[in-house]
Amino acid sequence: MKIFRNLLLLPIFAFVLLAPASADSPGSPASGSNTMIGFGQPYSKKEFPGWLLDLRRGETIFFGSLPIFFLFSGLGYDYYYYYGVSGQNPSYAPWPMGPGTSQWTTATNANQLSDKTKTLLLASATASLFLAVVDWAIGKWSQQ
Repeated sequence: MKIFRNLLLLPIFAFVLLAPASADSPGSPASGSNTMIGFGQPYSKKEFPGWLLDLRRGETIFFGSLPIFFLFSGLGYDYYYYYGVSGQNPSYAPWPMGPGTSQWTTATNANQLSDKTKTLLLASATASLFLAVVDWAIGKWSQQ
């Protein structure tokens, strides 16, 4: 229990340490300054090279789409397993008709669960990378 209490107190301490001391501190909005609190001027568009901005956009698209593709890969895997591998065994009926392969645990189907997890991670990472590359290619093509 003590560790959970400490984990709950950590954000509070971070907020207290990072909050400004008073409302009229030099960088605060109350003093009439247009800069952010504790920081200098905002970045300009020419401060970073174009390839770095493209890389950042690709990273954001990749990691943003990864959980969505993981969900759809799991649904696709369940339907593939039900229709292709199990021969429409009712105990492997996919969602919403049944639990699908989500009933597998490390105690009952350790190897199958491990293979399923690797397959889902590979499929979702591949789809996310493909989406990021297509977005980059469309962006380059539209600039011409």
